[in-house]
Amino acid sequence: MRYVMCLRNPVDVARSLAHAVSFEQGIRLWLLYARLALAQTFGEPRLLVFYEDLVTDWREQPQRLGRFVGRGQPSTRPETREAVREFVGEELWHHRTALVDVIDQPSTLL
Repeated sequence: MRYVMCLRNPVDVARSLAHAVSFEQGIRLWLLYARLALAQTFGEPRLLVFYEDLVTDWREQPQRLGRFVGRGQPSTRPETREAVREFVGEELWHHRTALVDVIDQPSTLL
């Protein structure tokens, strides 16, 4: 068994959940799920994929995934590449907090 974990900036996750829970609860949920996923896959083959990398570098990430699961290079067929591009389109990325902003100005995020 191999595990692929997609991680996203916790501030952006909390902002995405703002319609359902408070910002602080969103951060706690992110931490809980990330911690559990890491604990449950400890010592197993796993690949961490960052959501931001997937969206901004959608050509390279499927190649990484393919190598990790032993499938080699992904399809180069235009319709396959277009399907991947549409699936991870930047228009779906609504909350974008730069890591430097999280570190340097945490009080402005609340």
